[in-house]
Amino acid sequence: MKTIDRVETRKGRIYDFLPGIYRLTNNERLVEHFKELTPGYRPVGEIAEWVRITLKKLPESILEKMDLYFNWQTPLAMRLSPIISENGLRTVDEFL
Repeated sequence: MKTIDRVETRKGRIYDFLPGIYRLTNNERLVEHFKELTPGYRPVGEIAEWVRITLKKLPESILEKMDLYFNWQTPLAMRLSPIISENGLRTVDEFL
């Protein structure tokens, strides 16, 4: 079997959820990294607004848990994709 035959495409809100939490947790670091790669870069648009509004709404206890599982150094929760697929989870509510 060729390697390409083992590739599985996964899509849906539940798969958008994990990188969204990663972005919220690591936004400052990502922005700084983008600035290093692209001089003159500044966050604008829907993503920057979404991050700003969403972080204001989250209580400190949730932010601490997000940092524990989605920290840029050890994004353990990003490895849940196979579990989501194996269990046929379709929504964020089912996942949580």
